[in-house]
Amino acid sequence: MVAGVMFVSVDKLSNSIGTLQISAATVPATGAAANTGAAADTGAAANTGAKADVAAVNINTNGSYSLGPADAKVTVVMFADYQCPFCGAAEGTRQDVIDYLKSKYAAYESPIPKLKSEYIAKGASVKYIFKNYAFLGQESLDAANAAECAGVQGKFWEMHVKLFSSQKGENQGDFSIANLKTFGADIGLDTAKYNACIDGNTYASKVQQDMKDGSAAGVSGTPSLFVNGKPVSADWASLKTAVDAELAK
Repeated sequence: MVAGVMFVSVDKLSNSIGTLQISAATVPATGAAANTGAAADTGAAANTGAKADVAAVNINTNGSYSLGPADAKVTVVMFADYQCPFCGAAEGTRQDVIDYLKSKYAAYESPIPKLKSEYIAKGASVKYIFKNYAFLGQESLDAANAAECAGVQGKFWEMHVKLFSSQKGENQGDFSIANLKTFGADIGLDTAKYNACIDGNTYASKVQQDMKDGSAAGVSGTPSLFVNGKPVSADWASLKTAVDAELAK
């Protein structure tokens, strides 16, 4: 498990909101991890940015989609599952989960929208890379493949947002093959090519490689964020601290 990361874990998962860990920047003084339906993992240390005593890991990002300059000084990588509710919160698309987090930790802000608006949109030397960690079931794998199929037509990020905006529960049919094909039409893809890609499960091996890359980096749940290879809690305060520290080097 990546210490200090807010996540839905592989072995502790409820249908909607699983184990939650969040950084000391937003956790009350007790430091207890919040959860609904799963016991808190008290062994994970909270942090307020990339931990100085944690060695950076080399994450394979070949073929991954990114935002920001290719030669950025700071690289932020997020491993996520399109069915994971906390991943939706991190991406800013699951308002119900965001509201839940704010009810527990008033200072919580979704990290990815802020990263985009405060750094990438302003031309900072920061790059955001998304990698799949599709562990919640077949619909997670199918959704990840759909995003890759859309990417071939230059609309990875449009499908990425569509998927996170459409999640409601794990393996409840939100990401059925029929729905995924509808999403392709919704975002203006060449549906003949896209549907063939969906039916052929064309990017299954790429999705599996992402998951292997995540496991090699120590990922065991989602969302898992890294800044220049070091794990960071999935909240804006922690991410900003880590990014600023790397930019200052």
